Amino acid sequence: MDPFLVLATYAIVCGLVIAILHFVGRRERVVTPVALFVTIEIVAVWPALWPVDNDYLAGAGPFAAVLVATALLGMVITYAAVGGAAADATVWRGATRVPGPESLRSIAVGLTLLVGGLVAVGFAQFGGLPPLLTGGFSSLFDPLANQEQVEIIRESRRSMTKGHTLLGDEYSGQGILNVGIRSGWQVAVSVAVLYWSWKRTRGSLQVVVVVSALALVFLGSTGVRSSVVMCAIAAVTALAIRYRMKMKHIVFATAALVGFILLIMPLSKGESAGVTISERAASATTRVTDGNGQHNARIVGLIASERLDIQWGNVLWGKLAASAPGVGGEDPFALRLTRLSFGSNSASTTGYSTPTQFGLMYADGGPVGVIIGYLLSGALLGVGWRWVCRLRSPVGAAVATQAAILLGFMSVTGIPGVLSTGLVLGLALFICMGPHGWSAAAARVLGGKGARRKMTATSRVMSKQ
Repeated sequence: MDPFLVLATYAIVCGLVIAILHFVGRRERVVTPVALFVTIEIVAVWPALWPVDNDYLAGAGPFAAVLVATALLGMVITYAAVGGAAADATVWRGATRVPGPESLRSIAVGLTLLVGGLVAVGFAQFGGLPPLLTGGFSSLFDPLANQEQVEIIRESRRSMTKGHTLLGDEYSGQGILNVGIRSGWQVAVSVAVLYWSWKRTRGSLQVVVVVSALALVFLGSTGVRSSVVMCAIAAVTALAIRYRMKMKHIVFATAALVGFILLIMPLSKGESAGVTISERAASATTRVTDGNGQHNARIVGLIASERLDIQWGNVLWGKLAASAPGVGGEDPFALRLTRLSFGSNSASTTGYSTPTQFGLMYADGGPVGVIIGYLLSGALLGVGWRWVCRLRSPVGAAVATQAAILLGFMSVTGIPGVLSTGLVLGLALFICMGPHGWSAAAARVLGGKGARRKMTATSRVMSKQ
């Protein structure tokens, strides 16, 4: 009966979630954070918790699957209750101003500065040309015949993702430098798309092509496929923010994204990620449905078998501490999880075993921690998106694009990921505003302080009278 119970729970929760989002979304065809969050949960988290033929969940039965489905439903209800229904992106899109010539020139300058800085960091990081420019593109089409380039990209990934201090020493997570590079290219691609949507000239289209190509070259050379995919999602999100997409546009964008994912599957994995289209499709499907989600199942199984104790907030605290500049740290929880799963002497003992938000919350507080954490996530999604939808300006469009991805991807990164990555994204967006945007922001800050002082002085005079 266990599989049937899980299947019924999944079906009921999916129906309720779709109905709630349809009611509060007012038929918006925008990549909202809650839609992205729900998609990741259902596609990438739920399948790995299916109790059939899952050794990790031995003894836990259908409990984990029912728990994660119930938590998601609670998250969506909380989102709608605290403000999600008030975030009407359709009305917001119609009211957003198109920037004038001066603002467009300023954005072009800021985008140039950001891309130039990212390219400079990339050359320094790779010690010259990135691997994709020295023959690495051929490995995407024929990884069997280009083993040398595959190994170079694989080594690049290994050196960049095993680091644990801010600039990447051995074993402790991603590091703020890597976050800055990924986030910077993501902002650059989305702002380039927005720039084209405002200007609509051949030159602005060329900007999109050049920035997208550079993002593919430098991010693809790191071997981290998710970073490249997030740039593609950022481009689609920017278009959805600016234009109401018809169903044929959504189908085309989805098909293009799937094709792009199949193309980049050999990055860092070579032939093991598939050579033919069918092999790559199978590898991609397995990666999505049994990727990081399998580590959620490991956590539930390890706690059920008492090989791992509930951490009572230490995982959350460790992630927050690791995101602070200058703070070192012990071995990350992901590495501990890998050692418990495969043994401390295994060749698999790297920091790659990164669970999603469900697993982190389960490790920190058990089932109660999961429910509370998802309710808090729903509140953050609702309040955050409602605030973003009030920014009816060109800068607001750029912020909305990144907020949709940042908050939606919280299903994977958790709340600590929002806090640390949000600061880096904010810096990249500020750079993209350009000189005109910087002076406008300074004027608003200084004007706001002056206005507050004037109001305070006036209130004092009135109180004396």
